[in-house]
Amino acid sequence: MSYPRLMIDLKKIEHNSREIVKQCQESDIKVIGVTKGCLGDPRVAQAMSNGGVSGIADSRILNLRRLRKDGFDNLMMLRQPMCEEMEEAVRCSEVGLISDMEAAPLLSKEAAKSKKAYRVILMVEMGDLREGILPENLLKVADKILRLEHIKLFGIGTNVCPLPLRDGRQNYFQKKAADCTQLCSMPTGKDLLLLVELAKSIREKFGIEVEVISGGSSSVWKLVETKTVPEGINQLRIGEGILLGQETTSFEQIRGTYQDAFVLTAEVLEVREKKHLKGWLKQAVIALGKQDVGSEVLKPCFDGEILRVSADHMVIDISNIGEPVSLGDTLSFIPTYYALQMAMISPFVSKEYVEHLPVNER
Repeated sequence: MSYPRLMIDLKKIEHNSREIVKQCQESDIKVIGVTKGCLGDPRVAQAMSNGGVSGIADSRILNLRRLRKDGFDNLMMLRQPMCEEMEEAVRCSEVGLISDMEAAPLLSKEAAKSKKAYRVILMVEMGDLREGILPENLLKVADKILRLEHIKLFGIGTNVCPLPLRDGRQNYFQKKAADCTQLCSMPTGKDLLLLVELAKSIREKFGIEVEVISGGSSSVWKLVETKTVPEGINQLRIGEGILLGQETTSFEQIRGTYQDAFVLTAEVLEVREKKHLKGWLKQAVIALGKQDVGSEVLKPCFDGEILRVSADHMVIDISNIGEPVSLGDTLSFIPTYYALQMAMISPFVSKEYVEHLPVNER
Protein backbone atom coordinates (compact mmCIF):
# COMPACT_ATOMS: atom_id res chain seq x y z
CA MET A 1 0.00 0.00 0.00
CA SER A 2 1.39 3.36 -1.02
CA TYR A 3 0.20 6.10 1.32
CA PRO A 4 0.81 9.75 0.48
CA ARG A 5 4.35 10.60 1.60
CA LEU A 6 5.65 13.76 3.21
CA MET A 7 9.32 14.14 2.34
CA ILE A 8 11.13 16.13 5.04
CA ASP A 9 14.55 17.49 4.08
CA LEU A 10 16.35 18.07 7.38
CA LYS A 11 19.35 19.70 5.73
CA LYS A 12 17.15 22.31 4.09
CA ILE A 13 15.51 23.04 7.43
CA GLU A 14 18.95 23.41 8.99
CA HIS A 15 20.02 25.67 6.13
CA ASN A 16 16.90 27.84 6.45
CA SER A 17 17.45 28.11 10.19
CA ARG A 18 21.05 29.18 9.72
CA GLU A 19 20.14 31.76 7.09
CA ILE A 20 17.36 33.28 9.18
CA VAL A 21 19.52 33.31 12.33
CA LYS A 22 22.30 35.04 10.38
CA GLN A 23 20.01 37.78 9.07
CA CYS A 24 18.48 38.32 12.52
CA GLN A 25 21.90 38.50 14.18
CA GLU A 26 22.63 41.55 12.04
CA SER A 27 19.94 43.33 14.08
CA ASP A 28 20.90 41.71 17.42
CA ILE A 29 17.80 39.52 17.37
CA LYS A 30 17.75 35.93 18.61
CA VAL A 31 15.55 33.35 16.91
CA ILE A 32 13.34 30.83 18.68
CA GLY A 33 12.52 27.95 16.31
CA VAL A 34 8.82 27.04 16.36
CA THR A 35 7.92 23.39 15.77
CA LYS A 36 4.12 23.47 16.05
CA GLY A 37 3.85 23.30 12.25
CA CYS A 38 5.41 19.84 12.29
CA LEU A 39 3.88 18.28 15.41
CA GLY A 40 6.88 19.09 17.61
CA ASP A 41 9.03 16.72 15.57
CA PRO A 42 12.36 16.20 17.41
CA ARG A 43 14.29 15.68 14.17
CA VAL A 44 13.04 18.98 12.83
CA ALA A 45 13.82 20.62 16.18
CA GLN A 46 17.35 19.22 16.00
CA ALA A 47 17.78 20.58 12.48
CA MET A 48 16.69 24.00 13.75
CA SER A 49 19.14 23.72 16.66
CA ASN A 50 21.93 22.71 14.29
CA GLY A 51 21.11 25.87 12.35
CA GLY A 52 21.70 28.03 15.42
CA VAL A 53 18.31 28.89 16.88
CA SER A 54 18.45 29.95 20.53
CA GLY A 55 15.62 27.70 21.67
CA ILE A 56 12.65 25.65 20.55
CA ALA A 57 9.01 26.64 21.04
CA ASP A 58 5.72 24.82 20.68
CA SER A 59 2.14 25.48 21.68
CA ARG A 60 1.11 21.97 22.74
CA ILE A 61 2.03 20.09 25.87
CA LEU A 62 2.20 16.77 24.03
CA ASN A 63 4.80 18.20 21.66
CA LEU A 64 6.83 19.76 24.48
CA ARG A 65 6.72 16.47 26.38
CA ARG A 66 8.05 14.70 23.30
CA LEU A 67 10.84 17.24 22.87
CA ARG A 68 11.79 17.08 26.56
CA LYS A 69 11.93 13.28 26.39
CA ASP A 70 14.33 13.59 23.47
CA GLY A 71 16.68 15.73 25.56
CA PHE A 72 15.81 19.26 24.49
CA ASP A 73 16.06 22.05 27.03
CA ASN A 74 15.47 25.80 26.75
CA LEU A 75 11.92 25.05 25.60
CA MET A 76 9.20 27.67 25.34
CA MET A 77 5.45 27.11 25.58
CA LEU A 78 3.89 29.35 22.97
CA ARG A 79 0.34 29.28 24.28
CA GLN A 80 -0.80 30.00 27.81
CA PRO A 81 -1.31 26.55 29.36
CA MET A 82 -4.80 25.44 30.24
CA CYS A 83 -5.41 25.00 33.95
CA GLU A 84 -4.88 21.25 33.85
CA GLU A 85 -1.61 21.76 31.95
CA MET A 86 0.07 24.09 34.43
CA GLU A 87 2.07 21.42 36.25
CA GLU A 88 3.41 19.84 33.08
CA ALA A 89 4.06 23.21 31.45
CA VAL A 90 6.43 24.06 34.30
CA ARG A 91 8.06 20.66 34.02
CA CYS A 92 8.41 20.60 30.22
CA SER A 93 9.42 24.19 29.47
CA GLU A 94 11.69 26.88 30.85
CA VAL A 95 9.59 29.81 29.71
CA GLY A 96 5.95 30.32 28.73
CA LEU A 97 3.80 32.98 27.14
CA ILE A 98 0.90 34.18 29.26
CA SER A 99 -1.86 36.66 28.55
CA ASP A 100 -4.12 36.47 31.62
CA MET A 101 -3.08 37.56 35.09
CA GLU A 102 -4.98 34.68 36.67
CA ALA A 103 -2.59 32.19 35.06
CA ALA A 104 0.48 33.56 36.84
CA PRO A 105 -0.42 32.49 40.43
CA LEU A 106 -1.29 29.01 39.17
CA LEU A 107 2.07 28.70 37.44
CA SER A 108 3.80 30.05 40.54
CA LYS A 109 2.13 27.39 42.68
CA GLU A 110 3.33 24.62 40.37
CA ALA A 111 6.81 26.12 40.12
CA ALA A 112 7.05 26.15 43.92
CA LYS A 113 6.66 22.38 43.93
CA SER A 114 9.72 22.11 41.72
CA LYS A 115 11.58 24.77 43.71
CA LYS A 116 12.23 26.77 40.56
CA ALA A 117 11.39 30.18 39.17
CA TYR A 118 9.34 29.77 36.03
CA ARG A 119 9.98 32.47 33.46
CA VAL A 120 7.06 34.11 31.68
CA ILE A 121 6.72 36.43 28.72
CA LEU A 122 3.68 38.63 29.15
CA MET A 123 1.82 39.02 25.87
CA VAL A 124 0.51 42.47 24.93
CA GLU A 125 -2.30 42.97 22.43
CA MET A 126 -1.15 45.53 19.87
CA GLY A 127 -4.17 45.75 17.60
CA ASP A 128 -3.84 42.21 16.26
CA LEU A 129 -6.97 41.07 18.16
CA ARG A 130 -5.22 37.96 19.38
CA GLU A 131 -4.12 37.02 22.88
CA GLY A 132 -2.65 39.65 25.14
CA ILE A 133 -3.40 42.26 27.77
CA LEU A 134 -4.09 45.83 26.71
CA PRO A 135 -1.04 48.15 26.82
CA GLU A 136 -2.67 50.46 29.37
CA ASN A 137 -2.93 47.55 31.83
CA LEU A 138 0.68 46.42 31.50
CA LEU A 139 2.15 48.06 34.59
CA LYS A 140 -0.69 46.89 36.81
CA VAL A 141 -0.33 43.29 35.64
CA ALA A 142 3.47 43.43 35.81
CA ASP A 143 3.24 44.62 39.42
CA LYS A 144 1.15 41.59 40.36
CA ILE A 145 3.50 39.19 38.59
CA LEU A 146 6.56 40.66 40.28
CA ARG A 147 4.99 39.90 43.66
CA LEU A 148 4.88 36.16 42.93
CA GLU A 149 7.77 34.27 44.49
CA HIS A 150 8.21 31.54 41.89
CA ILE A 151 7.47 33.51 38.72
CA LYS A 152 10.03 35.62 36.90
CA LEU A 153 8.85 38.30 34.51
CA PHE A 154 11.29 37.37 31.78
CA GLY A 155 9.93 39.56 29.03
CA ILE A 156 7.02 41.00 27.10
CA GLY A 157 5.88 40.01 23.65
CA THR A 158 3.28 40.46 20.98
CA ASN A 159 1.79 39.18 17.76
CA VAL A 160 1.51 41.96 15.21
CA CYS A 161 -0.36 40.09 12.50
CA PRO A 162 -4.04 39.33 13.16
CA LEU A 163 -5.66 35.96 12.61
CA PRO A 164 -7.08 35.40 9.11
CA LEU A 165 -10.80 35.83 8.70
CA ARG A 166 -12.48 32.47 9.08
CA ASP A 167 -14.51 32.71 5.89
CA GLY A 168 -11.47 33.81 3.92
CA ARG A 169 -9.13 30.99 4.87
CA GLN A 170 -8.73 29.53 1.40
CA ASN A 171 -8.29 32.93 -0.21
CA TYR A 172 -5.90 33.90 2.57
CA PHE A 173 -3.25 31.62 1.10
CA GLN A 174 -3.97 32.51 -2.49
CA LYS A 175 -4.10 36.29 -2.23
CA LYS A 176 -1.40 38.30 -3.92
CA ALA A 177 0.68 40.57 -1.74
CA ALA A 178 -1.29 43.66 -2.76
CA ASP A 179 -4.55 42.09 -1.61
CA CYS A 180 -3.36 40.60 1.66
CA THR A 181 -4.00 43.68 3.77
CA GLN A 182 -7.72 42.90 3.69
CA LEU A 183 -7.07 39.82 5.80
CA CYS A 184 -3.76 40.44 7.50
CA SER A 185 -2.37 43.93 8.04
CA MET A 186 1.31 44.42 7.45
CA PRO A 187 3.29 44.91 10.67
CA THR A 188 5.17 48.19 10.96
CA GLY A 189 8.12 49.38 12.99
CA LYS A 190 5.72 51.68 14.81
CA ASP A 191 3.85 48.67 16.21
CA LEU A 192 7.04 47.21 17.65
CA LEU A 193 8.37 50.56 18.85
CA LEU A 194 5.43 50.73 21.24
CA LEU A 195 6.48 47.37 22.68
CA VAL A 196 9.98 48.73 23.29
CA GLU A 197 8.48 51.77 25.02
CA LEU A 198 6.36 49.51 27.24
CA ALA A 199 9.47 47.58 28.28
CA LYS A 200 11.10 50.90 29.14
CA SER A 201 8.10 51.83 31.30
CA ILE A 202 8.55 48.62 33.32
CA ARG A 203 12.21 49.43 33.86
CA GLU A 204 11.42 52.95 34.99
CA LYS A 205 8.56 51.89 37.26
CA PHE A 206 10.09 48.85 38.94
CA GLY A 207 13.83 49.25 38.38
CA ILE A 208 14.21 45.93 36.56
CA GLU A 209 15.44 45.04 33.11
CA VAL A 210 13.08 43.27 30.74
CA GLU A 211 15.43 40.65 29.33
CA VAL A 212 13.32 39.66 26.34
CA ILE A 213 11.23 41.82 24.04
CA SER A 214 9.68 39.26 21.72
CA GLY A 215 8.54 41.08 18.63
CA GLY A 216 6.45 38.47 16.87
CA SER A 217 6.80 35.74 14.29
CA SER A 218 7.48 35.23 10.59
CA SER A 219 4.95 37.99 9.97
CA VAL A 220 7.56 40.67 10.75
CA TRP A 221 10.18 39.29 8.38
CA LYS A 222 9.97 42.20 5.95
CA LEU A 223 11.06 44.48 8.80
CA VAL A 224 14.06 42.21 9.37
CA GLU A 225 15.00 42.31 5.69
CA THR A 226 14.75 46.09 5.53
CA LYS A 227 16.47 46.46 8.92
CA THR A 228 13.56 48.48 10.27
CA VAL A 229 12.94 46.41 13.40
CA PRO A 230 13.22 48.96 16.25
CA GLU A 231 16.30 48.71 18.44
CA GLY A 232 15.40 46.82 21.59
CA ILE A 233 13.41 44.02 19.96
CA ASN A 234 15.71 41.09 20.69
CA GLN A 235 13.68 37.97 19.93
CA LEU A 236 11.49 36.56 17.17
CA ARG A 237 9.55 33.29 17.20
CA ILE A 238 9.97 31.81 13.72
CA GLY A 239 8.19 28.73 12.42
CA GLU A 240 6.86 29.17 8.89
CA GLY A 241 9.89 31.18 7.83
CA ILE A 242 12.17 28.26 8.68
CA LEU A 243 9.93 25.40 7.60
CA LEU A 244 8.65 26.86 4.33
CA GLY A 245 11.04 29.72 3.63
CA GLN A 246 8.34 32.39 3.48
CA GLU A 247 6.95 35.21 5.57
CA THR A 248 3.31 35.16 6.60
CA THR A 249 1.74 38.42 5.47
CA SER A 250 2.09 38.19 1.68
CA PHE A 251 3.80 34.77 1.63
CA GLU A 252 6.86 36.05 -0.19
CA GLN A 253 10.02 33.98 -0.22
CA ILE A 254 12.70 34.76 2.33
CA ARG A 255 15.98 35.52 0.65
CA GLY A 256 18.47 32.67 0.78
CA THR A 257 16.05 29.99 1.96
CA TYR A 258 14.53 26.87 0.44
CA GLN A 259 10.78 26.64 -0.07
CA ASP A 260 10.73 22.87 -0.62
CA ALA A 261 11.98 21.48 2.69
CA PHE A 262 8.63 19.65 2.81
CA VAL A 263 7.25 17.93 -0.30
CA LEU A 264 4.04 15.91 -0.30
CA THR A 265 3.68 13.15 -2.90
CA ALA A 266 0.62 11.07 -3.80
CA GLU A 267 -0.13 8.29 -6.25
CA VAL A 268 -2.24 8.69 -9.39
CA LEU A 269 -5.37 6.52 -9.35
CA GLU A 270 -6.93 7.54 -12.66
CA VAL A 271 -6.11 9.60 -15.76
CA ARG A 272 -8.95 10.50 -18.10
CA GLU A 273 -10.40 13.33 -20.18
CA LYS A 274 -13.69 14.61 -18.78
CA LYS A 275 -16.01 17.45 -19.65
CA HIS A 276 -15.90 20.39 -17.24
CA LEU A 277 -17.67 23.73 -17.35
CA LYS A 278 -14.76 25.23 -19.25
CA GLY A 279 -14.56 22.34 -21.70
CA TRP A 280 -12.81 19.00 -21.96
CA LEU A 281 -9.87 18.66 -19.60
CA LYS A 282 -7.36 15.94 -19.00
CA GLN A 283 -7.59 15.21 -15.33
CA ALA A 284 -5.78 13.03 -12.83
CA VAL A 285 -7.39 11.67 -9.69
CA ILE A 286 -4.88 11.05 -6.92
CA ALA A 287 -4.93 9.28 -3.55
CA LEU A 288 -4.94 12.41 -1.42
CA GLY A 289 -7.87 14.06 0.28
CA LYS A 290 -9.22 15.97 3.25
CA GLN A 291 -8.33 13.10 5.58
CA ASP A 292 -4.71 13.88 4.69
CA VAL A 293 -4.51 17.68 4.41
CA GLY A 294 -7.88 18.92 5.64
CA SER A 295 -9.35 21.71 3.53
CA GLU A 296 -6.00 23.42 3.16
CA VAL A 297 -4.06 24.49 0.10
CA LEU A 298 -1.27 22.73 -1.77
CA LYS A 299 1.01 24.18 -4.45
CA PRO A 300 1.55 21.72 -7.34
CA CYS A 301 5.19 21.17 -8.31
CA PHE A 302 4.06 20.89 -11.94
CA ASP A 303 1.92 22.83 -14.39
CA GLY A 304 -1.47 21.81 -13.07
CA GLU A 305 -4.45 23.05 -11.11
CA ILE A 306 -6.32 21.41 -8.24
CA LEU A 307 -9.99 21.32 -9.23
CA ARG A 308 -11.69 19.71 -6.23
CA VAL A 309 -10.96 17.67 -3.13
CA SER A 310 -13.07 15.05 -1.38
CA ALA A 311 -12.31 13.08 1.77
CA ASP A 312 -10.22 10.57 -0.21
CA HIS A 313 -9.52 12.02 -3.65
CA MET A 314 -8.02 15.07 -5.27
CA VAL A 315 -8.90 15.95 -8.87
CA ILE A 316 -6.23 17.83 -10.82
CA ASP A 317 -6.23 19.43 -14.25
CA ILE A 318 -3.10 18.11 -15.98
CA SER A 319 -3.96 19.36 -19.48
CA ASN A 320 -0.80 21.50 -19.63
CA ILE A 321 1.63 19.13 -17.94
CA GLY A 322 4.59 18.41 -20.19
CA GLU A 323 5.19 14.76 -19.34
CA PRO A 324 2.72 11.90 -19.66
CA VAL A 325 0.97 10.92 -16.43
CA SER A 326 -0.17 7.34 -15.91
CA LEU A 327 -1.75 5.14 -13.27
CA GLY A 328 0.74 4.51 -10.45
CA ASP A 329 2.80 7.66 -11.07
CA THR A 330 3.25 10.14 -8.25
CA LEU A 331 2.63 13.87 -8.26
CA SER A 332 4.34 16.28 -5.89
CA PHE A 333 3.11 19.33 -3.99
CA ILE A 334 4.45 21.95 -1.61
CA PRO A 335 2.14 22.26 1.41
CA THR A 336 1.19 25.61 2.84
CA TYR A 337 1.64 25.98 6.59
CA TYR A 338 -1.72 24.62 7.72
CA ALA A 339 -1.65 21.88 5.10
CA LEU A 340 1.71 20.88 6.56
CA GLN A 341 0.18 20.71 10.03
CA MET A 342 -2.65 18.53 8.76
CA ALA A 343 -0.28 16.20 6.89
CA MET A 344 1.89 15.81 9.99
CA ILE A 345 -1.16 14.94 12.08
CA SER A 346 -2.75 12.56 9.57
CA PRO A 347 -2.08 8.84 10.21
CA PHE A 348 -2.63 8.28 6.49
CA VAL A 349 0.45 10.28 5.45
CA SER A 350 3.80 8.54 5.88
CA LYS A 351 6.77 10.69 6.84
CA GLU A 352 10.16 10.16 5.22
CA TYR A 353 13.27 12.03 6.35
CA VAL A 354 16.07 12.90 3.96
CA GLU A 355 19.29 14.81 4.44
CA HIS A 356 20.42 16.27 1.17
CA LEU A 357 20.44 19.61 -0.57
CA PRO A 358 19.56 19.18 -4.26
CA VAL A 359 20.85 21.94 -6.45
CA ASN A 360 17.96 24.29 -7.08
CA GLU A 361 17.32 28.01 -6.86
CA ARG A 362 16.53 29.63 -3.55
